[in-house]
Amino acid sequence: MVEDVLKVVAKGRGVEMTQGTFLPINGYHMYNNVQKDLSHEAAARLLLVQGPLMATLWVNDEHMICTAENNLVYRGSSDREDDPNHTIVCFAYRFVGEELHLRVLDNHTDNGPVRWVLYKCIDAIYLLTLKEPLTKELIDRYRKKGEGENFL
Repeated sequence: MVEDVLKVVAKGRGVEMTQGTFLPINGYHMYNNVQKDLSHEAAARLLLVQGPLMATLWVNDEHMICTAENNLVYRGSSDREDDPNHTIVCFAYRFVGEELHLRVLDNHTDNGPVRWVLYKCIDAIYLLTLKEPLTKELIDRYRKKGEGENFL
């Protein structure tokens, strides 16, 4: 399902961001066997250098209570037959001991919620590719308007 959405977005103008500005996505690279293909360090480096990333995971009721306010980390579902698969946007990370936690923006509202998710429960990662990067002038224009945090 995520692949179908990304293909449609790539054929169109891209993903709408703020005030009619579009992020010109033209494709993606999928990491399907995340736990085998990307070590914790490689995933963190990928997010740092080429993020944000889209990811999928299986969710249960615990996912809903893990929010930025309570700083709980969602640790995954053990029932993939009954629990739904869900897509999130990963934009930051932290290491806590041996664990890699991903900071994610959920899609329940325009503002999230924001959550911490254990990397171990990520099912797939999608690295988006752009037709062309956003221009410095466009980014500066939004920063001057005070919209820089929402824009980037």
